[in-house]
Amino acid sequence: MLRRLCILIAFTMASATCAAVEGENPPPRQQLIQWASELGHDQFAVRDGATQALIAAGQPAIPVVVKTVEQGDRETKTRGVYVLYEIALSEDGAARVSATSALEGLTRSPERIVAAIATKSYTSVRRERAHRTIGRLQSLGAKFMTTRIDNRLAASSIEIDQSWKGADADIQAIEYLIDLKQVAFSGDAVNDSWFVPLEDLPDLEYVAVKRCPASDRAIESLSKVTSLIQLELKYVPVTDKSFDSLLKFRNCVVMRLYGTAITPESGAALKKAMPATKVDYRRGAFLGVGGDTHPLGCMITYVHPGSAADRVGFEIGDVIFRYTDKLVVDFDGLTALIGQNIGDDKVFVTVARNAEVAVRRHSDLIDGDFGVTGKAATLGYQVDSVVADSPAAGLKVEKGDVLIRINETRIIDQKTLDQALSDAKQAMPFRGYTLQVARNAEIIRREAVLGEWE
Repeated sequence: MLRRLCILIAFTMASATCAAVEGENPPPRQQLIQWASELGHDQFAVRDGATQALIAAGQPAIPVVVKTVEQGDRETKTRGVYVLYEIALSEDGAARVSATSALEGLTRSPERIVAAIATKSYTSVRRERAHRTIGRLQSLGAKFMTTRIDNRLAASSIEIDQSWKGADADIQAIEYLIDLKQVAFSGDAVNDSWFVPLEDLPDLEYVAVKRCPASDRAIESLSKVTSLIQLELKYVPVTDKSFDSLLKFRNCVVMRLYGTAITPESGAALKKAMPATKVDYRRGAFLGVGGDTHPLGCMITYVHPGSAADRVGFEIGDVIFRYTDKLVVDFDGLTALIGQNIGDDKVFVTVARNAEVAVRRHSDLIDGDFGVTGKAATLGYQVDSVVADSPAAGLKVEKGDVLIRINETRIIDQKTLDQALSDAKQAMPFRGYTLQVARNAEIIRREAVLGEWE
């Protein structure tokens, strides 16, 4: 009978405790202290009632609970941390921030028990908050790559594009996605405020910003992300005012700047000032080919469907050797030339199709005349005649052949042929002559209207 009476009293106290927080006014501090002191009460109902009352009290209870946790017994410490955990996941934004901060502070407590309990709860709060945020942002159109940690969703990447249906305030929740490594923003809804929550992501490595009105202020926010190793800005109105902010990306391995309002002069200055970073500056044009090194220039290994190259009929195996009036040496040289153009620019591109390239070697020093006459042609130096018993004849050069290169020197006319022979002769040590000759090439010159990167 006595035991039942004690339980009845305890439940009555718990009910009164919960009722005390139902009003609009926050409980007086003395009441909060009373509830905090009951977290370690002998009766479960009293302990539980005090716990629920402090949770319901919200922000005013936080400093009282923190003090109690630091001074109370094991039960009080455990329940006090639980109170902070629940408030940290409440709908009250200010209370969430305060409770999370309080938990983080307790993780550094000199008391090992407090620090251990608080660390577990603090981690759990962050995981649960990330889990809830993923669900909410997905419903608004965000796309995630997710996994599960502690049976909760965790996101390693987020992409937000034109399908986004949320507001700027929703974007701020990205700061809760503590596992994010990759972020991609595009679309008219993007603005500078979207980049502020990225400052708090500890492991963010990759950010891509494309076709949106993000400005120099966005780059200023991004420059505070010290973990970033790759940055892509494509067709955004970022200007030279971002130069100093971009210089702060010292840990960035790759920086792609395509179609921005940054001037070529500033792009070149960035490359010089950031030697450890691959600064890929382009004005934004896209031809649409993949390529590899070839004796004649850049051999096409891939043609992007629907691209400028595809529309003019270029094929895999074609070798691009001229872009406008400039000689193409390799794929890097080609991309550098394309990078000087913008979308919708019209350029002439010249390829060699079905070319046969022969490599001939001559080991003896050539003192006299090489033994050919010819003229400058589109592809190189075209041979009109070959002197019998000359070094050229010994290398099996024939009329109609196009001389491409001797050793490392590219040949385009009589002057460069003479220079190539001289360079080979004066090389120390002397390595002989390696001649590259092209035959039967079909020369195709097309005007291409350049596109833009996707």
